[in-house]
Amino acid sequence: SFGTAQQGLNVSGGDDLIYYSLSGSFLHSDGVSAADSRLGNTERDGYQNVTASGRFGWTPSDAINIDYVFRFIDADREIDSVLPPNFVFTDDLLRRNLATTFFQRIQLQSFLMDGLIEQKVGFNFTDYDRSDTHPQFQDPRFMGQAKQFDYVANLTLLENNWLTAGLDYLDEQASSTSVTQRTQNNVGLWVQDAWSLAEIWTATAGVRFDDHSAAGRAQTYRFTNLVQVPDTNLQFHGTIGTGFRAPALAQNFFPGGNPGLRPERSKGWDIGATHTFSDGRFTLDATYYRNDFTDL
Repeated sequence: SFGTAQQGLNVSGGDDLIYYSLSGSFLHSDGVSAADSRLGNTERDGYQNVTASGRFGWTPSDAINIDYVFRFIDADREIDSVLPPNFVFTDDLLRRNLATTFFQRIQLQSFLMDGLIEQKVGFNFTDYDRSDTHPQFQDPRFMGQAKQFDYVANLTLLENNWLTAGLDYLDEQASSTSVTQRTQNNVGLWVQDAWSLAEIWTATAGVRFDDHSAAGRAQTYRFTNLVQVPDTNLQFHGTIGTGFRAPALAQNFFPGGNPGLRPERSKGWDIGATHTFSDGRFTLDATYYRNDFTDL
């Protein structure tokens, strides 16, 4: 398998008050030549990846839980070069793509009124660093950070009605060898209501409002329906919704990007039927869907 091997280690433990989980892995592959071997390129382009992740938690009471999670990835990929005059991949014994990503999140979860209200508040921090060792590459290093704050509240209004609301704030910044630091941010607010009727009909309705520093404002929505045919294993389902995606910093400002890019907008819907057999061990589903995109 192209000289591929992976090793891993995991340890976990805890009690009623604290808990933890740590894991690590190392992946190595001799790879294959990215350049066409039929043209005499025989040097293999290997890949290796070191990953470490962990989770630590503290539960001071039945109503409060605090979590910290992290994930670190260090990847090293050998790659060939595209050289003139034919601009085809040619063996390059020195060129490598290096990438390091470090993700962290801390979250507080609480329950009020005997669990009728659940709240989560969290903060994410992601740091990434990518580089290309080719001496003639026009932008060999790209560095960035993303910070996100989010809050979610789940409320049980009735036995068959649940309301969820939340807000989030995302701040991104990035720079490279040839481009000074660029930033953008987004504020989002959303609400969703879900309800069911006698285990026959389940539906959700949600709406989201976004205010992006570069792409402007947007309102999106999503509705879902699921109908269970009584005394059968047949269900009918359908959804309709809209989407909004602002261009990434790299797509706007860095080499190959376009500062004039507009945000992507979409509308999609689907309708279908599901039938289960043998006490739910087998499922047959048929769905028709359509998605329309603007400024993709």
